[in-house]
Parts: sequence; structure tokens; C-alpha cells
Amino acid sequence: MSIQTELKSIDYQLNFSLPKGTTKSIEEFFDVVIKPTMLPKQIVLDWNDLLSEYIEESDAVFAVRAFGSWNDDKAHDRDKQLRRGFLTKASNNQLSYFFCDNYFTAIIAKLIYNNFCPTLSEFKSKLQSGDFPVRVRHTKDENIKAFFPYTTKNPAFGSAGYKIAHIVDSGDDFYFNNECQGVTELSELLGFTRGDYEDWEGNSSGRYVRILDISEKAKTVLKAHFMRFVNPLNYFLAPKDNTSGKIFNYFENPDMQNRKKLEDRIDCRIAEYKSLTSYVNEVYSSMYGKVYKDFQSKILLPVNYFKKNTGTEKVEITFGKKLFTNKEALISFLKTGEVPVSSVSSDKTNNSPKKIKTAKQTTETTKLTLIPADEEEFKKKLLISKSATKTILYGDGRKEVKTWNASSFTGNSNLKSNIRSQNEWRKRKERNITEIIYEVN
Repeated sequence: MSIQTELKSIDYQLNFSLPKGTTKSIEEFFDVVIKPTMLPKQIVLDWNDLLSEYIEESDAVFAVRAFGSWNDDKAHDRDKQLRRGFLTKASNNQLSYFFCDNYFTAIIAKLIYNNFCPTLSEFKSKLQSGDFPVRVRHTKDENIKAFFPYTTKNPAFGSAGYKIAHIVDSGDDFYFNNECQGVTELSELLGFTRGDYEDWEGNSSGRYVRILDISEKAKTVLKAHFMRFVNPLNYFLAPKDNTSGKIFNYFENPDMQNRKKLEDRIDCRIAEYKSLTSYVNEVYSSMYGKVYKDFQSKILLPVNYFKKNTGTEKVEITFGKKLFTNKEALISFLKTGEVPVSSVSSDKTNNSPKKIKTAKQTTETTKLTLIPADEEEFKKKLLISKSATKTILYGDGRKEVKTWNASSFTGNSNLKSNIRSQNEWRKRKERNITEIIYEVN
């Protein structure tokens, strides 16, 4: 079959769904929940060969998982901040890249589950022409300028209770220039930034494109990010987290045992739990051998990124489709053993009226400190210096110092939104970060 036929045939059908239950260890959780959904090995190997060859093409089009959310969600034109499907072409070479979210990988994963791998020429042609679906749907403003307007049916992983879980984070910990940096920081440093909506201009064929220089350093990061993001050697299916007001998994995170409150120790993001991804890394390493090792050599992976993990760690993980409607209900159940009325979500239709319970806001446990403390003063100085020192303090006493390259920060940028889009803030809970200090240089 052709890639066009396979893309059109993507539908909501899956031959598995998230089971319900509780496991007592990482290994048991893997065997019960993840192993039954493993991608077919030979097709994974075929895709790895395809992608390894593709990234070396001089005119490759790379996917960048970034800017699929608002920079300032209170702005009246907030949808003009989204960049899914927006293409940037190099002025100094033949490369190009587009922004997208995790749906792009989910679409490829669905092709793999359907036992399909295209030829290099088919795959490359679809990306160069903009005919590959990168999103199930776009907003009105995205539709106007997206080079990739074509969409497809939902790959159905979410409706089955799963999400794509990356073994090596596709957006963080790139060992580049002798330090670990996230793709957000690297995008600012190397120039593949969100930009302004007006930066994308119509060309002779009526498609919108942004033209920028793409350096050799940027190319190195684009290739590594693309392989982490898209290559099936780097992901598996895991239960979704707290999505759209429904909880699909929960466990008491051993990395958060120093937190006094139960609600701060309970985690609903098993897909990002490092002990699980480390164990899956061991499984893949055994399954794919040298191919897996070669893959990891291409993704700017820091030395000793993974710790040896046999899966024997004792951690009780509860999973099932739509366990609770909100975390407040979950915590109440764990404390009292009783389920609040209208707090358990069910797949069965119930037309009787229900009282809607409003969830309380969770207390923020990570402190954000600005130096200078006044936000406007901080912003003015940052616009001059274009950099700040970022100090990350961890619950176990560790301290990490990084530089925030703010070269793309403008007078119209939202300071807090920029900070909260960075990996340290987004992953503050799972990393047990107690405080992040920003001091203008």
C-alpha cells in the first residue's frame, strides 16, 4: 500500500485498551500494562533504518515539538501564538523544519501498529509537500498559515486511555556545548524560535513560509531532537495522566517522600516516572541490542543518563480508564476510603443530573524567585542583557546553575509565561524542585 492510502485509513480502532488494576512493582506494571501494547519489532527496525537515513538527507524537513501551546493564554489573539504545522526554510542551505505537538508521533505510531513503513522517497515527499498530517485539527489562525494543512482522524491512543511516552525526553537534557540544555533553551540559542505570526509570509504557490538562517549547530540539534521525538526506539504507550479532568493512573512517587502532604506525594504521571523509563530502556536495550545503542549515539544523550534498573522497585501503581474526575476526589478517597459523590468517572452513559464539584486549587510547592524582585524592573534589565542566571534548588539539597539565553525575549513577551514554558518549571514536581531563582546578568 502507498503512504497516502495508509494515512487515509487511520481510524479510531485499536485492538487493546487500558486495563484496570493495581501492580506492586515497576516490572509487574510493565508486564501488565505496557508489554501487551509493544510496537511490532520488525516495523520498528524498519522505521529506525528509514529515519536514520532520512536525517542525513541535505533537504530533510524536521519536526520540532514546540509552540503547540499558548505563550500568553490571556491574550485576545492567543491562537496566533500557536505554530503547529508552520514551516521554516533555511536561507543558507536546503533544510527546513516545522513545529508540531505529540500528535505527529502518534500518527507515525499508528502506522507502525498497522505494520506499515513507507519508503524513504515516500516519507520525504510527504513532508516536503506538506501533505503529511501533523495534527488532528488546527485552530482558525493556524489553518491560515500552516504549511501542513492536511489533518487525519485521531489515532485513538488517548481514547483508549494511553499516551505516547518517550524513554529519553524529547524536549530536555540535550548534551550540547558541554552542558545539558532543553530544546526551549536551545531554540532561543540557535534561532528556531516561536517568532511572530507575521513572520510567516505567503510565497508564489500561496503557502506560508518563514525564511531564516539554519546553522550547522542548529542542524545537529534538529537531527537529535527529531530522532528522539519520532523514532519508535524511543517511546512506548503508558496510561495518560490527569487529562481533561479525568485521572487514568496514580501512585505515591518515591521521589517525593519528603513532601508532607499526601496530595504532593501522589503523582498521576507514570509515563514520566524516571524509574519506569529507565526500566523500559533496559528492556529495549536487551531487545534491540546494537541497533538501540547506535540510535542513542545520535540523540545528544548525556553520559550516565540512565541508572541500571531491574524493575524490582516496590511502588504501587493503580491504573484504569477514567478513575476519578479530579485529583481532589482522588486524595479524598485515599484519605478516607470513601468516594465523593459524582467523583468517579464512568464510560457508561448516565443521564441523571449530577452535582458538579469544583476542584480546589493545588498549593504551589515550588518557589519562583526573581532578582530583581519587581517583575517590570526584571523585564527591563533582561531586555538589555538578554540573559539571566537560573539556579535550580532540589529537595535533596542539590543545586544546579544554568544560563537562560533570552535573545528572543522582546518587550511584548510575557515574562512569567516564558519562564513557565521552560523544562525546569514544567517538570518541577517530578524532579522535586523546591525553588528556581532567576537573576538578570
